[in-house]
Order: sequence, then C-alpha cells, then structure tokens
Amino acid sequence: MPGLLGAQKLTVGNSTLIHATFEWGAKGFEQRVRAARTLYNRNPLWDHVKFKDSSNPDVTRLGLARFVIRAVDGTARRTLGDRLNRIM
Repeated sequence: MPGLLGAQKLTVGNSTLIHATFEWGAKGFEQRVRAARTLYNRNPLWDHVKFKDSSNPDVTRLGLARFVIRAVDGTARRTLGDRLNRIM
C-alpha cells in the first residue's frame, strides 16, 4: 500500500462498516463489507464493492474487498482494499 514503511505495524480485520450509497438515488445506509481469507466453514468471503477511484473521482470501479486495515502503528484507520489498491 502506498505510503507504508516496511517497519510499520498494521492491525487488520475481516470486515468493516461502510456508508453505502446507491446510483439510483435511494437513501444510503451503513452496510458491513467482508474481506476474509477464511470466515465461515473455512471458506473465503470477499464482498464485491463498486467504488469511486480515489485517483480519478470520475471513474467508478468494481472490485473484491480483499483486506481491511483497522490501524497503522496504533493510529485508528478504516481502510478497505483490493490487493494493493485502496478502495476506501
């Protein structure tokens, strides 16, 4: 992930809450997104997420949520990503 140094400590999780929005204008709400190598019955559970690309806000992308970072060096963060690309 850009900006991380080799010696930094990451605290990770297997899910996080996001504020979901809908392209058809329905009212958004909190929704849990899962990104787990093993969750139930030792099976992976990676939710699909449609998101705005932070490097190009006019572009909408679809990706699998592959990791959740809760903190970097003890400082709380809520980061959701697809491989090494940050989703949120």
